[in-house]
Amino acid sequence: MDRLVVIGNGMAGVSAVEEILKIRQDLSITLFGDEPHVNYNRVLLSEVLAGERRFEEITLHTREWYDQNKIDLRLGVRITAIDPLAKTVSDSEGKVTSYDRLLITVGSIPFIPPIQGVGTQQAEASERGRPACRTGSLHPAWPVEGATQAPIIEKQGVFVFRNIEDTQKILAQAHLAKQAVVIGGGLLGLEAARGLVNHGVSATVVHLMDRLMEQQLDAASAAMLKREVERLGIGVALNTTVTEILGDEKVTGVRLTTGQALSAGMVLICTGVRPNIDLARSARLKTNRGIVVNDHLQTSSPDIYAIGDVIEHRGKTYGLVAPLRDQARVVADHLVGEKKLSYEGTVCATILKVAGVKLTSAGVFLGGDGHEEMVYLDTRSAIYKKLVFQNNRLVGMILLGDNKNGTRLFNLIRSGQDISTVKDQLIQMGSGQPSIQVDSSLSTVSTMADTELICNCHTVTKGTIMQAIRDKGLKTRDEVANSTKASTGCGSCAQSVEDLLQDVN
Repeated sequence: MDRLVVIGNGMAGVSAVEEILKIRQDLSITLFGDEPHVNYNRVLLSEVLAGERRFEEITLHTREWYDQNKIDLRLGVRITAIDPLAKTVSDSEGKVTSYDRLLITVGSIPFIPPIQGVGTQQAEASERGRPACRTGSLHPAWPVEGATQAPIIEKQGVFVFRNIEDTQKILAQAHLAKQAVVIGGGLLGLEAARGLVNHGVSATVVHLMDRLMEQQLDAASAAMLKREVERLGIGVALNTTVTEILGDEKVTGVRLTTGQALSAGMVLICTGVRPNIDLARSARLKTNRGIVVNDHLQTSSPDIYAIGDVIEHRGKTYGLVAPLRDQARVVADHLVGEKKLSYEGTVCATILKVAGVKLTSAGVFLGGDGHEEMVYLDTRSAIYKKLVFQNNRLVGMILLGDNKNGTRLFNLIRSGQDISTVKDQLIQMGSGQPSIQVDSSLSTVSTMADTELICNCHTVTKGTIMQAIRDKGLKTRDEVANSTKASTGCGSCAQSVEDLLQDVN
């Protein structure tokens, strides 16, 4: 193979290019991105919205990086068609580019439920539709068939939250509006509401389900999160959704299924995402919910591969950062390597801070028949911990309010390690009670094995971080991030990185 074309300049596409460059540096790579920006961390867009970071701080690669690696970067150029027989792609500038191998990494697009007065038209889908983070699966009451094209919202004051352009528009409107309604009580909706409140906007989250973040929380933890969200001044309306957006050319409010009307000068729609499959479907690649790929991340056309949110692998789609690095390594191996690796799926955890509350959720967190549950609850400190066991193995967890041991516990879930001798101590990890004696092999990041993961987003191990700190004389978390990428994904491992720095220095 002499020429690789990558469609998508997001986190998936660039992760794959990074892995490819580790194996082969003389490959001709053309990378298309329909945004005018270099690669940035979409997970951290909520922090840009909240005013906690500038866009420059979430940029992952400079233009110089592309130039240094001799990547033919075509920003602001959208691919309009793929011809698998001719092995070419056509773009929005009318140009045709040939390829030996093609990698599709166009992500997901926002789903907008049927709402009267939303004022949308369909536009061609692209990787611009990839949101900061998946908000969860779509509610069964909403249709999921039909066009997956990214909508253009025409009514002034109505937004989706998926890229830096959306973020900038929302920030501009936040200086004009006094009240906002956020449709969707998943992660993205709650983070959007927090960002608006930070700018003095009164925000109400409207959620169709009976609890917030139902994809990550059980009833008890969701109730605690709701209380903490309301303490921030964010209103929450459950078991209802918006049926109509009021106003002619610009939004003035919304009407709920209950008949209640809420005044609003802006509305954010954060109701989930769909894999962006229109381009693949037009090329007659096999698609279902996503682009169907095999264990080599190869599509139904042998010379075309795909990774990221856009794929469906073994019947499963992903909407998190963590699988990207696993997939990138496998696809790089099959494109330019020894073709020995296979992708068998990724065990994912939600490790984040939502509306200022730390959260880790993973595995079979709801428990049920055949499972044993251990729960720690501190309502005063707003801490909720739930571990789910099966056959003396940790299979699921929820850590809300205090997740400093989330990475270690998640590694236990991933490994399937027998924990019968320490099961009673696990729930006490990080409880903050000085009288509790926890097995030293479980308690702190300093006692973790060098092979254990610290950063799940970029699969960075403790050993990699420790070696970088020692060999390069690193003193700050930013220096570690620049050297290893640890903490540049969702940011949840930042404290663990700080602890390792303290141990070494």
